[in-house]
Amino acid sequence: MRVTGLTEKYDGHGVETWAKGSRYRGQYRQGLRHGFGVYRFYTGDVYAGEWSNGQCHGCGVHTCEDGSRYVGEFKWGVKHGLGRYHFRFLFRKEFKALLNIRFPPFVICFICFGISE
Repeated sequence: MRVTGLTEKYDGHGVETWAKGSRYRGQYRQGLRHGFGVYRFYTGDVYAGEWSNGQCHGCGVHTCEDGSRYVGEFKWGVKHGLGRYHFRFLFRKEFKALLNIRFPPFVICFICFGISE
């Protein structure tokens, strides 16, 4: 991992890059991602939004490599709360995602994108 643009206390704006190609550009507080930032995963997915103590937390957009995207709330690294998922097949379904609870007549499952290298 390489970090650039940060002070010794890791406060302010900076960029982190990893060997496989993941990259974070955004705000830091006490060495952790905190505030607004964009994380580009080596898989092609992108998260742009709010961070707290190193995790996605607050409002954000998670865009998948295939073009599908979730726009909504996150809590400690997972989709949680109100959100809208835009599927690549041009239909969208509004829902309340509460810890991956079953919503009849279908199940909405999310994969936590806490990918590490």
